[in-house]
This record gives sequence, structure tokens and C-alpha cells, in this order.
Amino acid sequence: MRILLATSLSVFVLLFNCKIVDDNVNKNIPLPEHFIDSEIIIQLHSMDDHTSLIQDLETYGTSLKKSIAPYPPMIMISYDTKRIEPRKMLDKIKNHPKVKDANFNKKTGQRGS
Repeated sequence: MRILLATSLSVFVLLFNCKIVDDNVNKNIPLPEHFIDSEIIIQLHSMDDHTSLIQDLETYGTSLKKSIAPYPPMIMISYDTKRIEPRKMLDKIKNHPKVKDANFNKKTGQRGS
């Protein structure tokens, strides 16, 4: 019984902490410098979904920048950051039914020798 109670308490604390982190994501906190805020890499459920996704988001100046891979189906889009805040756009894309996952594109640098 004690183990079950301790496990339940641990799960509650974990979920509560995740909720706090999620709430902080929605605040207007600047993105890390290595993120490209106007580009989002998206993993789709099917490559056929990319046209309708871009049409659904056309209000934000969305365009297909690059098709990254056919399997898993991945694309890179760009959009107008003056029309929507980057974190809100990422959240909107992640909640789209045709999207499996999405993240900001990141700047890359040279590796040390």
C-alpha cells in the first residue's frame, strides 16, 4: 500500500511539474539564439498531408521551404513571424491532426577540430 501511495504521489508531482513547464512555454520568453524562429521542421503522418497543412496555415504566410524526407515524411516550412508569435505557431502546428511532431529549425555551426 505504501509503495502504491508513493508511486501515485511521484506521478502527481511529475505531472504537476510538467504542467508548470507547459504554462511557462506559452509566456513570451525569447527562444534560444540557435533556433530559427521562422522555420519549423514537421513530421507528418503522411507526405500527402503537407499541401492541406500549408493551406490550413496560409493566414500566417506559410510556405513549403523544403521536403526533407519521404519516410518518415518530414518537411520544413517558413512563415511570417509578424503575423503570429513563434511559440504560438509551433503549438498550432503540433496540435494539427496531420502532424506527428514539430520543432523549430536550428542553426548549425562548425565542429571543433
